[in-house]
Amino acid sequence: SASRSAMSSLSLKSPSPLCTPKLDEIYLRSADSRRSSGSQSPLREPPSPLPMASPRPGASLATADRRGVHALERLGEALDAALSTGVAFVLLLWAKRSVFYEVLIRVVRLLLFVALLIPGWIPATAHYLYGAGVSRGVRYGPSSRHKLDVYSPVAAVHPPPPDGFPTVLFVCGGAWMIGYRMWAFLFGWVLQRNGVLCLAIDYRNWPQATMPEMVADVERALRWAQANAASLGGDVHGRVSLVGQSAGAHLTALLLVQLVCGPPAAAPSCASPRPSG
Repeated sequence: SASRSAMSSLSLKSPSPLCTPKLDEIYLRSADSRRSSGSQSPLREPPSPLPMASPRPGASLATADRRGVHALERLGEALDAALSTGVAFVLLLWAKRSVFYEVLIRVVRLLLFVALLIPGWIPATAHYLYGAGVSRGVRYGPSSRHKLDVYSPVAAVHPPPPDGFPTVLFVCGGAWMIGYRMWAFLFGWVLQRNGVLCLAIDYRNWPQATMPEMVADVERALRWAQANAASLGGDVHGRVSLVGQSAGAHLTALLLVQLVCGPPAAAPSCASPRPSG
């Protein structure tokens, strides 16, 4: 019994060499039966690509010819438009040749005038920005426009007199709308080189302020100059000369009249009776 159990275990672990040919025969028979029944293999060959239609001879040449014709047509239209525009412009200049040449000559003259002024402006502008004795943006009131530039004579060049340097308050112009204190830098530079203390002021313009308020700004700057001239090297007695340009001259004249004659009287009311006689 022990020998039989050992033989059965051996037969289960490894097949007998006599069984191997039979298994091969079974596999071959099954393959033949599948071929005879017409079953296909799971691995199929890829389908053949569809044949491409060959282009007709001369088709590409015809397309190229059409494109060339369209390009030439567009080029002709562009040239026609440019030619017509140029002819119209030339005719317009010919019709208005006197006005055109006059404007052109004036523009050229203006450019030449500006070019001739540039060499003189460069040193003055450099002195305003970096020169000795120039103080920019000194406040004399609460508003952002209440500022002035100080052009103080250099003590090494002009020794201060016992009563201080003569003091000038300059009020720039600008049609009461666009005045700016920097416009006085040439005037201030000339006075500074000649031993005069110059104060160039800003004031509120229209519509930020009315005419009486502009005059009040000039008066405020004058009072400030009289109070601070001595500390800036100016007249120790507070004597200040007023100089105005354009709209600044108008405001200066109004201020002087107001200081001499007093504030303007109130306008008569419309309800007041007319004078008799």
